[in-house]
Amino acid sequence: MTDATETITTFVQPVALTITLVYLYGVLAKSQQNKFRLELSLGLLFGVGVIASMMAPINVGEGFIIDLRNLLIASAIAFLGPLAGVIALITGVATRINIGGAGAIYGVAGMLVAGSMGYIWRHLFLNQGHRNLISLVMLGVMMSAHILVGLTIAEPQRSTFIFGLGPYLFALNVVGSVLLGVLFFREQALNIKIDELRTAATTDPLTSLMNRRSVISAVEEMQTDSKTVVSKVMLYFDLDNFKDVNDNYGHLAGDVVLKVISERIAACLRPNDLFSRLGGDEFVIVLPDVGRAIAEEIAERCRLAVCSSPIQIGDDSIDVTISMGATYSGSNQKFQNLLSTADDALYEAKREGRNRVALHESFLHEEAGIAA
Repeated sequence: MTDATETITTFVQPVALTITLVYLYGVLAKSQQNKFRLELSLGLLFGVGVIASMMAPINVGEGFIIDLRNLLIASAIAFLGPLAGVIALITGVATRINIGGAGAIYGVAGMLVAGSMGYIWRHLFLNQGHRNLISLVMLGVMMSAHILVGLTIAEPQRSTFIFGLGPYLFALNVVGSVLLGVLFFREQALNIKIDELRTAATTDPLTSLMNRRSVISAVEEMQTDSKTVVSKVMLYFDLDNFKDVNDNYGHLAGDVVLKVISERIAACLRPNDLFSRLGGDEFVIVLPDVGRAIAEEIAERCRLAVCSSPIQIGDDSIDVTISMGATYSGSNQKFQNLLSTADDALYEAKREGRNRVALHESFLHEEAGIAA
C-alpha cells in the first residue's frame, strides 16, 4: 500500500505543479499589460517552479534523480519568451550548483541543452504559427536532446542513464510538452478573447479612438490617482455641416471623413492627451496639465490639420472644417460638467461663423490663478 501511494504521489506532484504554474500564468497574463514586466514575472514564476521541482525530485538510484527542471526551462523559453526562459534557466543552474554533487556539471549541461532546444523550437514552430499536437510532440522530442549529455558520463553510470532513465525522461518530456502546450494555448486563446472584449467595450469601432465610457473612466481615474489637483482643458468639437457630407456623398463617405479627421487630429496631440469619439461627429479631447497658451496652440493646430487640405474619396474632393469649444478646469470637476461648459463654447464658435476655436470664460479663472 505504501509503494502504491508513493507511486501515485510521484506522478501527481509533477502534474499538480504543472497545472499550478499554468493557472498562475493565466492570472498574471490577465492582470499585467506591460509585456516586459509580464515576461519578467513569468520567468520568476517558472524559476520558483524549477526550484520546487528540484527540491522534490524522484530518486531512481545510482545517484540519479529525475525532476521537471528541463521541461519547465524549455517550456518557459518556448511558450513565454527568451527573457522568462533565461530567468528560469539561471534559477535552475544556480540551484543545481548550490546542491552540488558529482552530477552537477551534467545537470547544468542538460538544462542548457533543453533551454537551447526550447529557443530553437520557438523560432521553427511557434513563430511560424504552428500550434498543433505535432508541434508540441516535436518540442518534447527536441528538448529530450538533454539526455545525450549522458554520453559524457563514465561507465557504468552512462548505460544506466541512457538506457535506464533515457526512455522515461523522453516520455516525460513529450507528455509534459503536450500537457503544458495545450494548457498554455488554451490560456492564451482565452486572454486574446478577453482583450478583444475589453477593446470592444472601450474603443470606438470606426475610428479606434476611446469611446464615451472609456474617456469618462480615464478622466475620473486621472483625478482619483492624483494626490494634487490636476488642471485640464477639454476641447469639444464636431464637423461643420456634416449632414451635408452624408446627404451629398453617402454615409460610407461620411465614415471615411470621420476616420481621416481622427487620424489628422491624433497626429497633433501629445502622448498623454485623451482623444475620444463620443458619437456621430462629436469628439472630445482632454489635455492634462495645460494652460491657455498651450491649449490654444493645440486646438488651433487640430483645426488647421482638418481644413488645410480636402479629403479625397474616389473622384470626390471633400472640404471639411470643424468648430471647437474649449473649457478650463483647475479642479477635479466631473466629466459631464466639463462637457457642458465646453459645449457652451462650441455653440459660441458655431454662432461666430464656424471653422474656429472659442474659449469658455473659465479661462479667465486660469489666467487669474483661480481654481474653476
